[in-house]
Amino acid sequence: MNRTWIELDSQALKHNLDELSKEFDPKTGIMGVVKANGYGHGACQIGAKLAEFGVDHLCVATLEEGIELRKAGLDGFILVLGYTAPAFAMDLYKYKLTQTLVSIEYAKQLDEVFANMVAAAMPEIKDAKLMANMAVDTGMHRIGVAQDDYETMKEFYSLPHIECTGMFTHLPVADTGEEEHVEFTKNQIAAFFKAKEELIKAGINPGICHCQNSLGSVNYSPLPADYARFGILMYGALQCYEDYTTRKLDLQPVMTLKAHIASVREIAPGESVGYGRTFRAERPTKIATIGIGYADGVPRNLSGGKLKAIVNGQYCQGAGRICMDQMMLDVTDIPDVKMGDVAILLGKDGDKAIYAEDWARDAGTITDEIFTRLNKRIENNGFVK
Repeated sequence: MNRTWIELDSQALKHNLDELSKEFDPKTGIMGVVKANGYGHGACQIGAKLAEFGVDHLCVATLEEGIELRKAGLDGFILVLGYTAPAFAMDLYKYKLTQTLVSIEYAKQLDEVFANMVAAAMPEIKDAKLMANMAVDTGMHRIGVAQDDYETMKEFYSLPHIECTGMFTHLPVADTGEEEHVEFTKNQIAAFFKAKEELIKAGINPGICHCQNSLGSVNYSPLPADYARFGILMYGALQCYEDYTTRKLDLQPVMTLKAHIASVREIAPGESVGYGRTFRAERPTKIATIGIGYADGVPRNLSGGKLKAIVNGQYCQGAGRICMDQMMLDVTDIPDVKMGDVAILLGKDGDKAIYAEDWARDAGTITDEIFTRLNKRIENNGFVK
């Protein structure tokens, strides 16, 4: 019997893709962001389903994540958004991954190391090239070449052992309607497409161009981009309830998180529950224990009754502190709760629902963190709809 597990909804995933694409330029495609184990949903499961829906461009954060997708049989375009040490250049080549070039210094080093590896191990393919995308820094100042350093940009496209197949940037404040941030984002977009124009003027094909993240795709569309990168919204959640959108979004959560009830007990008024004895019963109380805790990714600061669950179609609250591998629920007002019943921690049951945005609000974070904290101790049952 599973202690806790995830179920996925393919209809919700397809619905979200369609919803986010409503105001796209017809030529703009979708890149599915499946880093951090598909935002906790399961990268291979999500990637395979996206392929069924015609989305064959994916983004990951690390070399290891890209290799995992390849070993799962996914054969489309996979962009590694983060740094890969040049020592692993041959893995990038072997698994046909597209590496982000985080700086010209890095690009030159990667080019040299790969050339040496090919000469030593595979001289018969001395003309082999790594595929890469150039990151452009339009103001986030995380990675990339400066937005107006056109001469350096040209260098990325002239490296002998790297084929630069595209360029991208990131919009860090596309989720707010504050005038200052809207102006900042518009300037980012203008600078990015100006860089593209300068490369074209120099006779360079910049390749695929992508700059919109999830909320960028909603708040700044249509744009003449080749792709938009769908992350958190694709999974059916805003980052937080306060996120700004220029139109009302009809999103459907892809994930349902469930746990079996392991035990049920009655405690008397005045008795306590859990570490620190922070929960004291004020009446005859029925306590159910489920097998999920902060080691599985549930934020411990949702203790003290902040976290809710749905049991037998009714809401109940957490009781006491969340433990490493377990947590307790006050199910006093729910009749006939027994061992083996299912508690829904994220998801819907009839007219009852618990959203990742609820956890994010009460834990003082964003849904991206909520989802990505959920780890592989939780069994993923994949798509059940």
